[in-house]
Amino acid sequence: MAFIQQAEEKKGSRKNGEIITVIILALMALFIIYNSLQLEYSSNFGPGPGFMPFWIGMAMLLCCAIIAWNIYKKYFKLQAENDEKLFRASQMSRVFLMILLIIVVGILFPMVGAIPVMAVYMVYVLRFMGKHTWKKSILITIGFLAAVYLLFEKFLNVPLPLGIFSFLE
Repeated sequence: MAFIQQAEEKKGSRKNGEIITVIILALMALFIIYNSLQLEYSSNFGPGPGFMPFWIGMAMLLCCAIIAWNIYKKYFKLQAENDEKLFRASQMSRVFLMILLIIVVGILFPMVGAIPVMAVYMVYVLRFMGKHTWKKSILITIGFLAAVYLLFEKFLNVPLPLGIFSFLE
């Protein structure tokens, strides 16, 4: 009997995790779309610096809509059988914390610079919210930031905001 109860608890936490993840990804997609609209969509020679981020944000938003639809079909069509709460109070605080962190990142991004803001955000989320070890959090962050730097600075020739580190140019 305890095994069945544990399986039900895991199913509920998985559902909450999927919902939280799709909300965060949708907010990130909207953030990307909004910021891409601040850039030129096209130039005299083809797509401008706002072209690719806009369509990446739109693709992310479309994927979020598909994922949300699948979550709805998977969990909420059977809601009559399973009347558990969508979120627990402890989980809602984590959702609001993530939303607050995303807003803070959006505000600090142009002022402090892309790399330092992403580094602090990722280490915090991985270490304290994802409960990964310090070593794993730092290694994942370094790998991700190296990939972002190479993609934007080297391959696409799109400079990342340097913020207070603009003297490094």
